[in-house]
Amino acid sequence: MLNLKPCPCGRTPKDLFIVDNGSKWAYTYGDCCGEWHIEFRTMYNPITSPKCLELAVEAWNAAEHGVHLTALQRGLSLSLLFNVVLLAVALVVIGGR
Repeated sequence: MLNLKPCPCGRTPKDLFIVDNGSKWAYTYGDCCGEWHIEFRTMYNPITSPKCLELAVEAWNAAEHGVHLTALQRGLSLSLLFNVVLLAVALVVIGGR
């Protein structure tokens, strides 16, 4: 069993699939949704080799952190926007009296 971090879809894949993208690169995606993929270097290992799967797992788990950072940044941006709108409404209400 692979020790994989959650997919951006919210589920944790049980397995990764690898698709060839030339001799140096490949794509990996989880069995959870098929929507998200990560490109990684194969170091010229065959895509069916255990070493290539190890590289795919490393790339999958490393990329997951960037997704959470992006989601955090999006959440902070929405929070800031919400606060600006509330401030504008408060100023309109106070200024209208």
